[in-house]
Amino acid sequence: MAVTPSFYVKGLCMIQLKHRVTGAVLIRFDRDSLTNISVRGEKLAGCDLSGQDLKGATFSYCDMRNVDLSGANLSDANFRHSDLAGANLDGANLRNANLSDADLVGCSLKGADLTEADLTQARLTGADLSECNLTSANLEKADVRATLRRAILVQANLRRANLMGAVLIGANLQNANLTGANTAEIQLLGANLDGARQADGRPFGEIASRDSKKRWWRFWE
Repeated sequence: MAVTPSFYVKGLCMIQLKHRVTGAVLIRFDRDSLTNISVRGEKLAGCDLSGQDLKGATFSYCDMRNVDLSGANLSDANFRHSDLAGANLDGANLRNANLSDADLVGCSLKGADLTEADLTQARLTGADLSECNLTSANLEKADVRATLRRAILVQANLRRANLMGAVLIGANLQNANLTGANTAEIQLLGANLDGARQADGRPFGEIASRDSKKRWWRFWE
């Protein structure tokens, strides 16, 4: 386990966060729960927090590259400006989490719940968000050149997001806002675009256009 409690003579419980490979202790807390903990600017790269209850926790401006947060409860957590590149967040509960300006390059978020999460200006290049729930999530100005196969983006805010080359096969974009988004070369086979919006709030459809060299998609009224 990543979180190892040990008891002092005085009865206080100390939680240790360890590196998932080396076992080295990265940080200690004199408490018996990780919910609502507050950590800022710490180096936690490689930490194993899989399956832990971190509801309401703050990890702002932290180095969390390659951490394992798979299956963790991260609802209402704050990762603003943290580096989570290469992290494993598969199946994590990130409802209403703050990931604004976070580095999520190459992350695995398969099946994660990001309902109403704030991903404003987050960097998700190369991330795998397959079957993620991004209902009402805020991805304004985010770099979402990622894989979102069968992802749920109902009422998601994708204003001015960079979706160039994104894989949205089978995704649900009902009533999503893509005003000013870069949608060049995205893959939309089987995607649901009912009620999705373009610039000035008008609904749009989709059309596949091909030439002899490449295949790309674009939106039209």
